[in-house]
Amino acid sequence: MDSISELLERRARDDAAKPFCLCDGASISFAGLHDRVNRLANGLAALGIHPGDRVAVMLANHPDHPVVFLALARLGVTQVPVNIHLRGLGLEYVLAHSEARAVVADERFASALTEVLAKTAADLLVWRGEPARVGSARSVSLDDIVAAGTPGPPACAPGAERIVSITYTSGTTGPPKGVMLGEPVQEVVASRAHARREPFPARRPGQARFASSTSAHTI
Repeated sequence: MDSISELLERRARDDAAKPFCLCDGASISFAGLHDRVNRLANGLAALGIHPGDRVAVMLANHPDHPVVFLALARLGVTQVPVNIHLRGLGLEYVLAHSEARAVVADERFASALTEVLAKTAADLLVWRGEPARVGSARSVSLDDIVAAGTPGPPACAPGAERIVSITYTSGTTGPPKGVMLGEPVQEVVASRAHARREPFPARRPGQARFASSTSAHTI
């Protein structure tokens, strides 16, 4: 089974012109996805994000969400998906407990994050949209990082046994628990989602629907 990085390379090579995503009337090809992922990964590395670091991701449904996922995976970074509806103590708990050293978020969540970031270890804030200044943390826009990043694959080669993400449970019976998920689990989830796509037919043959949202329960 291909790794996440190998799958990205193969699709960019074999299906370069095919659409990866259609959103708001625009089409993003696999070649375009590959280029944006690599540029973001290299731009983050230039800002000091290294394999093994933890990066919280608080993004709504948007093509940049899978771009961020793939870029962090290519870097060997452990990402922490954050439920976009979290606020206050719940949001603070996930960011602090995970020890995330950076946060990638939509600009519309700036006010919610401003209330809690001072109590976390995050020193780098990456915004999809206009950067918001929060305390002493460095703020930069995702698009600026992509523009500054180089197009080639990142120099690092993440190990197969690494932790791709830490997904927090809902905390129904106690504090939320961070569930560590490796690359094989991500591949199983992706393959099952592909197998279950029939009840949600695409508009045309060859298309698929994409929705990204943090799970509240881990099974």
